[in-house]
Amino acid sequence: MPGTALVLGGGGIAGIAWETGVLVGLAEAGVDLAAADVVVGTSAGSVAGCLLRSGRSAASYAAVVAEGEQEDREHPPVEIPDVEGFRAAMAEALSGPIGSEQEARARVGALALQLDASHQREQVAVFEELVGGDYWPEGDLRITAVDADTGAFRAFDRGSGADLATAVAASCAVPLVYPVVELAGRRWMDGGMRSATNADLVEGAERVVVLACNPEPPVSPLGPSLPQALERLRRTARVVLIEPDAGSRAAFGTNSLAHSVRVPCAVAGHAQGLAEAERVRAVWG
Repeated sequence: MPGTALVLGGGGIAGIAWETGVLVGLAEAGVDLAAADVVVGTSAGSVAGCLLRSGRSAASYAAVVAEGEQEDREHPPVEIPDVEGFRAAMAEALSGPIGSEQEARARVGALALQLDASHQREQVAVFEELVGGDYWPEGDLRITAVDADTGAFRAFDRGSGADLATAVAASCAVPLVYPVVELAGRRWMDGGMRSATNADLVEGAERVVVLACNPEPPVSPLGPSLPQALERLRRTARVVLIEPDAGSRAAFGTNSLAHSVRVPCAVAGHAQGLAEAERVRAVWG
């Protein structure tokens, strides 16, 4: 098992910017997590993980900050028109007796499959630009996704035969927001449909840093929640959990998929990374 592990959770466009800012702030303070033995990325964390592993975090952060605020008319946010309807659909999908976590995820997958997935090439192209291509960077990088048909969970890596951008697109395919992504002969949705962090994948590591954009419930019908994973990890590992502080929470706003939040989230994340450096250094070394 790896000695050091970094877990990067989901959180939309805001999460990509915030996590990248945190990682850059930590690195500037002398705590470079790019050397982690394993990096696990879920949804937004898959993008942040790719940037880190490819040595592009600082350049990406600088580009976002230099770009400045973008008008939503120029980069429209992804909107869920009926938020209550969305929540109701999720609740209905998970209502009634559920035989297993995989069955629960398959129910959510049925919702994900409702969206038209005929424009996958364009969808993947967005992520090619974000992560700098479709070739895996050096190091152990694991990108999570859930099979929308069966609810099976998988972590794609360099040895999986998947191209990088497609794996990232799959990990970011939020049900009812983005279409599923075909990969390895299957149709995949957001890895966060098991857990927003999937931190249990690094069980056995000696030192762990987790960046979680949002709190997770104590238990979930979909898979191991972050509190459950942390309880197990802390039995054998030194663990640091970083969640958005007050300034970062304000930067996230009400729509984590709005392009206009990228700058404030990146800046807030950078400040938080600098502030968290000593706490992380005490564990990471």
